[in-house]
Amino acid sequence: MESMNTVFDQLAAELPVEERKSLLKKISKSLKLHESSEDFKRKEFSQEEVEKKVRRDINLSGWFERFIIRLYSFFTGRSPVEFYLRRSLKHLKKKLDNTSGGSYFAGEETKLTGRLAREIYALYVLIAPLRRMFKEIWLDTEFIEILYSTFIRESIHSGKSDIYDFVSMEEMDAIFASTGDRNQIRKKLISRMNEFLNSIPLKNIEDINEYFLPFYFGKFLVVYPFKNLLSAFGCSMADLVEFRSPDFRNTDFSLVISRLEQLLYCLNLFAMTDWTDEHINAVSGAYLRIKRSDEGDNSEDRLQIIKKDIQSLKLGVEEFMKKTPLADIIKYIRKDSYYEQVFKIPKPDFFEFYSSSLKLRVLSALTSVFHEVQRKYINSSIERIFLGFTLYQLQGYREYKDFDFRTLNLPYFKHISSLMLLYNFYAQYYKGNVLEVFQVLYKTVLVKNPQLQSRILELQKDVEKVSSEISAFDRSLMPDHEDGKTFSLLKNELKKSPSLERKYRGFISEKDLEAERIIFSGLDILNHIQKGLERVISSPADLIRLQLSSVYPQVNRERSLRELIKLLLSDVSNLNNLLKQNLEMEKN
Repeated sequence: MESMNTVFDQLAAELPVEERKSLLKKISKSLKLHESSEDFKRKEFSQEEVEKKVRRDINLSGWFERFIIRLYSFFTGRSPVEFYLRRSLKHLKKKLDNTSGGSYFAGEETKLTGRLAREIYALYVLIAPLRRMFKEIWLDTEFIEILYSTFIRESIHSGKSDIYDFVSMEEMDAIFASTGDRNQIRKKLISRMNEFLNSIPLKNIEDINEYFLPFYFGKFLVVYPFKNLLSAFGCSMADLVEFRSPDFRNTDFSLVISRLEQLLYCLNLFAMTDWTDEHINAVSGAYLRIKRSDEGDNSEDRLQIIKKDIQSLKLGVEEFMKKTPLADIIKYIRKDSYYEQVFKIPKPDFFEFYSSSLKLRVLSALTSVFHEVQRKYINSSIERIFLGFTLYQLQGYREYKDFDFRTLNLPYFKHISSLMLLYNFYAQYYKGNVLEVFQVLYKTVLVKNPQLQSRILELQKDVEKVSSEISAFDRSLMPDHEDGKTFSLLKNELKKSPSLERKYRGFISEKDLEAERIIFSGLDILNHIQKGLERVISSPADLIRLQLSSVYPQVNRERSLRELIKLLLSDVSNLNNLLKQNLEMEKN
């Protein structure tokens, strides 16, 4: 069973840092699952406060008691306070020794006898049947989520827990297609989750919380580490599992005092809990329905057994606290007759836990779902931009059927797809669409604008350069080139000589860096093409505006040059987004 931190840390791993910290903090704060030394502690009194308490108690005692105290103080020279404190501890010890069942203390008065262990063990026997259920509910955070969401669903006759309950895949596809921004999907998810959470009536939340509270306060005692305490008295794990009451031995105060204080805290929390049949039926019933779903258990008698076990434990705790003077035993061990344990009553916010864990789970799911959204966007963008073109595949920088790098758990060329798309844009789309428009602009529209005319010429040269770089890079990995021979050797010999792996990894990394440089160079040129075309159609010159409104049959017989440029701008912008998304997917 995973701890809360493990489960939620795994879920939050892919979220942005600030969002991850915020949600994990809310979850941790909203549902305190383990007590700490800060939850209960010994109340410290100053010397002045102790003396004030003692003098008050002396004044409240009988006249003979007051006479003895003064007489002792007169003959010994010690203060009445010191005498009273020593006397009260002796009285406390005598009181504990005179209880039926034998003394709690061994003769040397620094050890506890097995009596206390036997009484705690009897309490453990009542608790044991409930430990599995309480551990599954409170130590498995996924189960708490399921249990709480079951109550939500049944109370409002509706429930949402899956990412698709808030935003469908079709809607995610549409949002990303129109914005190209993953964050817009995330915003929509958060908005829909907040709408759902705000729609749950406050009365329903309060009622559900009321059901959970007894089980929450009760779990501190039910999952208390009895093994750690009882082992100090000689009890083994086998004794606990098989319910064998061992021959408990004496143990030093120092070995158990902190555990006894923790137990006192857990008992006080349990004692303040109001266990009603309605609470038990609601939570235990929901627990059993979930378990039946998981395990196929159809036993309807289990609810009655759980109710009986809880009622037995409730009576057992009352009996234990009445007969076992645990607080007095702690006072004597601490040598402090005014010992008080102050403790914080936990204030769980079950709905905050539910809300934060729901958001964490749904937003974490977006990471895996987004890959599919991104893939669909990339495929549809490729079809739209390269409509009518048959895509050329790279010949050197590609996957090879005879080399299964995945089985070998080895890295491979990352940017095959992005480099191939960039190559096809310049080798096919550019030559079939953009180049003709550039030529018309250069020869006619921009004849009287040498600055823009020169920029168009520079862009053509830049395109030719990057196209040549892609071709040269791809050819370098062919078998008749030096790098291609090296790659072929590494592929073929890697299985036989694992020592070549380091060289292989270095080779792949070097080629990917080169491919990445070319791609970013190509993206830079795309941006310049986009800016150049935007400058042309936004030109205020009347002659240019008139010429752009004309149709040039050598380019297109139906659309004006302005319309064609707008279409090109749309495709260039889409290709830019496409390559950025593709690069992101390749890196992931």
